Amino acid sequence: MNRFLKVLIGFIILGSLLTASSGLFEDWLWFKDLGYTQLFWTPILSKLFFQAVNGTILFIFIAGTLLSIRHAIITFVNERLRLRLRLVQDMNRPIFNLSQQKVAIWLLVISIVVSFGVSFVAGFTGWLDVLAFIHATPFGQSDPIFGKDLAFYFFQLPFWITLFNAFFGPLFLLTLFTTIFYILTGVIRFRSKKLWQREAVSLGSARKHLAVLIGILFALKAFGYYLDIYQLLYSVHGHIVGAGFTDLTATLPALKILIVISILGSILAFMTLASNESRLLTLPVAGIFVVGFLIYGIIPALIQSFVVLPNELSKEQPYIQHEIELTRFGYGLDKITEIDYPGNTPITISALKADQSTLNNIRLNDARPMLQTYNQKQGIRLYYKFNDIDIDRYTVNGEYRQVMIGPREISTPDLDEKAKTFVNMKFKYTHGYGASASFANAVTSEGLPSFAIKDVPPVSEFPELKMSEPRIYFGELTNEWVVANTSVKEFDYPQGSANVENSYQGKTGIAFTPLNKLMLSLRHATTRFYLAAQVTPESKLLVYRNIEERVKKLAPFLTYDADPYIVIDDGRLKWIIDAYTTSDALPYSNMYPNQGFNYIRNSVKVIIDANDGTVDFYAVDPQDPVLRTYMKIFPGVFKDIVSLPPSLKNHLRYPETLFTVQSNMLKNFHMTNSAVFYNK
Repeated sequence: MNRFLKVLIGFIILGSLLTASSGLFEDWLWFKDLGYTQLFWTPILSKLFFQAVNGTILFIFIAGTLLSIRHAIITFVNERLRLRLRLVQDMNRPIFNLSQQKVAIWLLVISIVVSFGVSFVAGFTGWLDVLAFIHATPFGQSDPIFGKDLAFYFFQLPFWITLFNAFFGPLFLLTLFTTIFYILTGVIRFRSKKLWQREAVSLGSARKHLAVLIGILFALKAFGYYLDIYQLLYSVHGHIVGAGFTDLTATLPALKILIVISILGSILAFMTLASNESRLLTLPVAGIFVVGFLIYGIIPALIQSFVVLPNELSKEQPYIQHEIELTRFGYGLDKITEIDYPGNTPITISALKADQSTLNNIRLNDARPMLQTYNQKQGIRLYYKFNDIDIDRYTVNGEYRQVMIGPREISTPDLDEKAKTFVNMKFKYTHGYGASASFANAVTSEGLPSFAIKDVPPVSEFPELKMSEPRIYFGELTNEWVVANTSVKEFDYPQGSANVENSYQGKTGIAFTPLNKLMLSLRHATTRFYLAAQVTPESKLLVYRNIEERVKKLAPFLTYDADPYIVIDDGRLKWIIDAYTTSDALPYSNMYPNQGFNYIRNSVKVIIDANDGTVDFYAVDPQDPVLRTYMKIFPGVFKDIVSLPPSLKNHLRYPETLFTVQSNMLKNFHMTNSAVFYNK
């Protein structure tokens, strides 16, 4: 191989590595730019640590097993395989002559690939469970069956399940593979189908090896059955969500018996190390399947059918009560104060006058048809688009008013096809402009909305609704990356036969240093960052501009409301997104249909500046144990709600999504009497 070819291959390898890492590099620059490097490094380092520990332990087991059978492998290949290939006449041919060293090296390579491959998957799915286990926050409330604090089910049980799954599955497959290999190579021989008879199975040299594997497997299985006990609180039988009569009178004792059998099986397996009695291994393996099928499968089913179903209410009533109480807790329904309203209070003039401010804000306009009207009357150009109409409250001229407001975003897909050049799409049409707003209770004589903010640039006669920075670089329609502050002036809005233009002045964005330019070019598969003269050292790359994508990228462990709303704060446009801590780990609590959670709190409000994309997370419910756990895992990420400016605090609201969730759950769980609930 000549020198040129070696250099070429080296460049190809280097380029491939840089390209593969360019996405991660861009993410690091982005997290760093927003001031959330902790949200970048904590998951990565946690995954790597968990993968390393998990992979090392699996490597010890897998490598130990494979190296233990290397003699059988060598014998099988060098002798039996040759015999089957009719090469007996030339037993010294080197084609199949494996050495101890070669086999050991290959087995170690296989062990590394398998163990760290499995741990790679486990680390990506279980890292947050590990951190939540370490930083768990007590709920101060216990489950009604085992008396465990609810934090056990939210933070500890998921960790133990993750740990169990990370080891039991690979070790089971390893044991199965080893057993099959010993059978195929003739090390294990079956002398009788009656496994309970002495010497029915000859284990030979596999005895000690299998004894260790099966002993560990039984011990792990005992731990798995122990975890299954607590998972009974998530079972579903008929009308009951959570452990019912059958679970606690049949399944629970069955699991305890299986734990004892598994522990005995583990002890007997390890006793085989000092004994030639094969039945110490074979009988527990066969026995646990038979006993498990009988007491864990058949008996609970019989009790459910013949004991519970004929007397379901009397048998399940205490557990129905647990379901009611914990479901109400999970959805915050237990905090509701119920007040009887007979509905026969007479309406008087004085009562109407007392509620004059409310009556003055009765909404006359519907947001859905209003969206179409906004696009028709205030869209100005096809590439401007109102994606949504939000309803907010402002104090206007000293009067508290309900206002309908919509941001005017840029929609580059709606540009004329001829205008969809790279320069236009990435350098020029970078942002929307301003917003339009109308009072919810006012219309013109033509029935159109009475605009409090209108036109481009935005015009308003009300000081509270004026905008000093109307440009929207981050919104619901900004789905593509752009390069801002280039030598190409950015389009603001048309004015007569000319265009008003501007350059990005925001404080966020990835700078084009020499290294950044190289990695970002690889990331976006473009040479334009080098070839385009418009990109200057002052230019900034803006990525993840869709606000929902932006917050999910920063904090994917939160659940976000699908309807962000925009507000005018001190002349700037800002988005507010309600964020929820959700979980499916609350015992006895009903799952919300098609959503996968049975616990929800509106614990966080997210504020995003529409112009520069800065993101702030505010903890509005610091007593929520789930949020407090996240705050321990990611210190400094969540700000205290007291630090939120009063001007923004006035725009916070009770989320419509949470209200809908609670309303739907309240349809059934307004009933607190178990007998009434059963007969619903």
